[in-house]
Amino acid sequence: MSADPTQNILFETSPFGTLDGIVEHDGRVVYFYLNERPDPAGNQPGKFGTRACWVRNLARGPMVLNKAEMAEGKIPMMPRNDCVDAELHQVPQSESLEIVWFEEGNGAALIEVDRESNTRTTLAIIPPWSGVEDFHGYAANCAHETALAWPLPENKAMQLRIDRAAEFWNSFTSEGSPFASLQQQLVDAYNKQFGEQNQKQYYAIDGGKFPPRGLLRYETESATILVTVGMSLCSQPAVELYVDQPSDLRRVELGVKISRQASDANAELIDTAMQSISTFAAYPWRNHNWLGPGHTIDWSPSGSKATLVRDNELQLSSFRNDPIGLLWIDAENDARR
Repeated sequence: MSADPTQNILFETSPFGTLDGIVEHDGRVVYFYLNERPDPAGNQPGKFGTRACWVRNLARGPMVLNKAEMAEGKIPMMPRNDCVDAELHQVPQSESLEIVWFEEGNGAALIEVDRESNTRTTLAIIPPWSGVEDFHGYAANCAHETALAWPLPENKAMQLRIDRAAEFWNSFTSEGSPFASLQQQLVDAYNKQFGEQNQKQYYAIDGGKFPPRGLLRYETESATILVTVGMSLCSQPAVELYVDQPSDLRRVELGVKISRQASDANAELIDTAMQSISTFAAYPWRNHNWLGPGHTIDWSPSGSKATLVRDNELQLSSFRNDPIGLLWIDAENDARR
């Protein structure tokens, strides 16, 4: 049987503008994709690429995975014995589908909604660990672990994560967002630490795009201090792939101290530092990666590597039950090593 041309059922860009969620079918099978978008600013793209998860067959599947069709470039159908329900299924209607993006922006769930009963059914999930060791995603109609999808997790943790993500995105409304209260808590903590009298200016560094972020500048007798405001609104991607307790590291702010001696020797140093810290404030979600203690970055103001060092004394507020950590960009010490 020849496949029909691929037809788009649903297309949606993530809140961070880095991934497209796509649902397509070719008359034989339905797939859910997350596809990395080109960076409009020309920055180096991340390594996310394209990730795909089988959703359902529209025709009766083969007895075994048809590798010959795959070699010809056809999207594969799930073998019939690996389907929970191997009967023929209809193409889902676009108006009944929703994509719930994970809070980190590097995963999503495909939800089918029955508008009459308001019943929500998870059809497929592409989690952050999709692409690791030939795992692609979870599907409700998948009965066994296969090369195309795995069954939905039996525990409730994944569904709770999806529900929590939906609640987070729904908190951004025309009337307001959680950023306003977080912003005030962070500013109060910084003022207490660095002196409200030393606060010189607040800059918006989000370019008018989600997520909202700012930068505070303090001038003390010995240094200029720059600290971000609002990075911690969103969980950093990929932390859970590397540490056992991601909640301790996934919400951070960045800061840098530039000594009077350094700024006096370079009149453009402060402006360059502001541009650089603003760029790194968007790095995790643009690159689907994370910044943590001990990580090094290319710090353009000094033209060298800089190490990120966690401030263990400054007490910032928590957000969504996660502590917020301040990471200092230790540029001057790295330059002296």
